[in-house]
Amino acid sequence: MVASQVQKELFKKWLKENRNISESTFISYTEGVLDKIREVIRLSNNAFVKNLNPDLYSYDTLDKYDKFFNLLKNDPNFDIVNKTGQAQSGWLSTPLNHYRRFLEYQILHNANLSNFDINGLRNNLIQYYINKGLTTKNNSNHTVLVLNKNIAEVHFVNKHNKQFKIAINYDLIDKNLLSDVRKVPETHKWTLDGEYWVTSLPTYYKAIDIINSILTNLNIVQNNSSKITNTNIITNQPLNQILYGPPGTGKTYSTVIKAVEITEPELIQRDASGNVLNYNVLKNKFDELKKQGQIEFVTFHQSYSYEEFVEGIKPEILKWNDEASELKYVGKDGVFKNICEHAKPIMISSTKHPPIDFSNTKVFKMSLGNTLEKEEDIYDYCISNNVIALGFKDVDFSNCKTSQDFKNQDDSWGSVALERFVNWMDVGDIVIISNGNKNFRAIAQVKSDYYYDRTTPIKYSHFRKVEWLYKGDDIYYSKINNKVFSQQSIYGYFDSNKKGEPDYNPDLNTEELNNIITGKVDKEIALPHILIIDEINRGNISKIFGELITLIEEDKREILSVKLPYSQDNFTVPKNLYILGTMNTSDRSIASIDIALRRRFKFIEMMPKPKLVADFGCNFKNIFEKLNTKIKILLDRDHQIGHSYFINTKYENADIKTLKEIWFSEIIPLLNEYFYCDWEKLKLIIPGFIKPVDVPTELKNECEETMYEFKTPDEIQDFEGALKQEKYEQES
Repeated sequence: MVASQVQKELFKKWLKENRNISESTFISYTEGVLDKIREVIRLSNNAFVKNLNPDLYSYDTLDKYDKFFNLLKNDPNFDIVNKTGQAQSGWLSTPLNHYRRFLEYQILHNANLSNFDINGLRNNLIQYYINKGLTTKNNSNHTVLVLNKNIAEVHFVNKHNKQFKIAINYDLIDKNLLSDVRKVPETHKWTLDGEYWVTSLPTYYKAIDIINSILTNLNIVQNNSSKITNTNIITNQPLNQILYGPPGTGKTYSTVIKAVEITEPELIQRDASGNVLNYNVLKNKFDELKKQGQIEFVTFHQSYSYEEFVEGIKPEILKWNDEASELKYVGKDGVFKNICEHAKPIMISSTKHPPIDFSNTKVFKMSLGNTLEKEEDIYDYCISNNVIALGFKDVDFSNCKTSQDFKNQDDSWGSVALERFVNWMDVGDIVIISNGNKNFRAIAQVKSDYYYDRTTPIKYSHFRKVEWLYKGDDIYYSKINNKVFSQQSIYGYFDSNKKGEPDYNPDLNTEELNNIITGKVDKEIALPHILIIDEINRGNISKIFGELITLIEEDKREILSVKLPYSQDNFTVPKNLYILGTMNTSDRSIASIDIALRRRFKFIEMMPKPKLVADFGCNFKNIFEKLNTKIKILLDRDHQIGHSYFINTKYENADIKTLKEIWFSEIIPLLNEYFYCDWEKLKLIIPGFIKPVDVPTELKNECEETMYEFKTPDEIQDFEGALKQEKYEQES
């Protein structure tokens, strides 16, 4: 069976088990869609589209999938082939969105649908809530989570070893969480009218959100958060810690595990020896949190400075290598200041709104009044009257339809802003109201076309009616945006060429924006944020942290503040920011660790683990241990060789040929760095790889009688014998 056919059969199986899709619907989703795709390719004049493989089931990664269908859906022949005019939202998107979920599921579970331990997840979930103090009662085939003295119940029904079902009370759930929940008849034997089928890790975590929503509505959780899993984290981990050890001991690798252990510890699965079993899942979560701004990663080096880490004044040009670009200097926040601001909790009004489809909705930024001149009357009027307003000329622009119509008003800057407000903005679009260039204070959805009104008490006369989706405390820009707000009165984030795509509004974190709009972060507890500093000992700590080295102490967090030298902002470090550093103990570029750093961090040693080393068919574990023993005796324990060079998960089935490549490309150069020109020690450590060099007679008076060098790979005929050689033998 060819690979694409295997993939199709797996997709069919997944549809039946997870989407309850019939055989006829499956055929429509596969063969019917493929026929139309082939027709688009046949009719297309696009050379790239012409060369596409029409069999989507041969596309086994999301990258290939996205490239394939982004080209197709931008082809004008869509509408020719599809008579109903629903090319992007009907016959194509529905089956292909199913296929995208299937691909994500495959990647998450290494494309093996049979090895997913759903019962283990069910039991872990039940145990998690038992540990939270909730009680359970067991019946013959299901467990009931008892909430608030039987006011509500959540049933964990053990269906079979591929899925389990949570039966829930529909009326107690945030309706925004119910997109994948199937209604059941009122005659359901548990008298609960909502069911959730858990078949994968994504649906598992969605189930947690549903249960937490019930707990929140019943006021069982004091901190009203959709992330109950984060409520017990802050006391379990030190705020400042450094992983240190020789190279190759998995320090950077372990930061991923540590970060998820801090944010969502229930995700981690370990074996009896404590080894992590689901690193790929944790890495996916790590990347997701990093994208959301909850994790930042930076590497220190000798030239890294306070201006890059905290804040500074930086030169800026409009376009790189453009001699005509004007140079200007701007204040820039560094990674540390950004994540501190991002970590601060926000309070959202209790109003909840359905999520916005940002792949088809434009987003604008607007200012309501000049914040520098404290024009709060404009902002207050707009909030009270459910409108947004724009200044500039006191003329009705209702009849302006083209850019030239606006330019004829003799105000070049105002004409641009008014054209955006009058003609670019549509009903349903989202508007973010900034407060300065680093905060926003409101979010609105446009509810009317442009209108002119000169009868209001404020000086602005250009209006649109809106619904306020958020209005409250200032929120730092990095919650939703990777750039500070511009001073322009109005501008858009959208890219017209990407309509219908997830990044229709590039630079915006639309997922976090939806969390605010839907009220998911209602009365949010301070979610843990992590700053990972790789190679922390290679930077000049006093130069990089400056006065902030004091603020990172646990007992100074949110209590002590300093005034920053450039912005003059009062600055504190939040309690929910974890600083996680790594330090290579073999790095001699910095003579000693800054005492201030040592006192404020907890150090976690990471040493080589021989049990994680692959065998390579030569019992390499014993060779590895003897090698490190010699290094410890002849140099020190900080210069041992780490297990990651030979990790068994990567080289489980590798032979000695692979080991030879690793040895000569990575280990010999490392040992040469450790024992540079100290051939007597090198002869003791790796005797089988050292050879003498003949010194010409005329040079013997100028150097030692005997010189040495490393053997080349071609000179080692018996590599295993060379590895196991105990004593240096002078070659004849």
